[in-house]
Amino acid sequence: MRILVDENVPAPVVGMLRTLLPGHEVQSVRDIKWTGRDDAAVLAAATDKGFDAFLTRDNRQLDDAAEHAAIRRSGMHHIRYRQDGRGRAGLGLAMGAVIAAMTRVADELARAGGQRLIHIKGPTPDTAHYDTVDPTRKPPRPPKPPTAPLKTAPRPAKTSTAPPKTSTRPRKAPTPRVKAATGPPKTSPVPRKAPTVRGKTSSTPPKTSPAPPTTPPAAPRRPRR
Repeated sequence: MRILVDENVPAPVVGMLRTLLPGHEVQSVRDIKWTGRDDAAVLAAATDKGFDAFLTRDNRQLDDAAEHAAIRRSGMHHIRYRQDGRGRAGLGLAMGAVIAAMTRVADELARAGGQRLIHIKGPTPDTAHYDTVDPTRKPPRPPKPPTAPLKTAPRPAKTSTAPPKTSTRPRKAPTPRVKAATGPPKTSPVPRKAPTVRGKTSSTPPKTSPAPPTTPPAAPRRPRR
């Protein structure tokens, strides 16, 4: 939302509004060189520039017929406040009222569906807005020291004094479950052959080595004649 501030609003208020309303654009009539114009001309020019709200210290704009008609034609939100009291006290109260109210006013106007007329009401300078205490007559109470939490002993477990409940109904003996055979009956395995013992004689005759060949005796020699 774009807010135009009248030239009769103190400059420090404009700076504070720019700080407090970061999501909105705040400009002053002094910044755009519109000072010295009447309010009706300022409102018409602000409408052409696309401003959404106008903040002024002139509390009697709605009482003037020409300015009242200019506010209605502009369609902008009109925000006014009044400074009660002169001097620094009145100025400070008026500035504080505007600065404190504008954060909520801007959020409300941003959600509004049409033109709104806002009147900011501030405190009067005749009323003190603070309290004074003399500590020699009414000293403040010292803060209480922090207390440690109390440690509680653990509660003993509850024991039952009543006898245990016994069932009067006799229990049925469990019946063994027999699985029904679904496949063919298993046959006994084939007996294995007994292992042979070493050193057992064979039924075949033992092999003998062949006898060495015999040579015939030599014939006797005949004597020479």
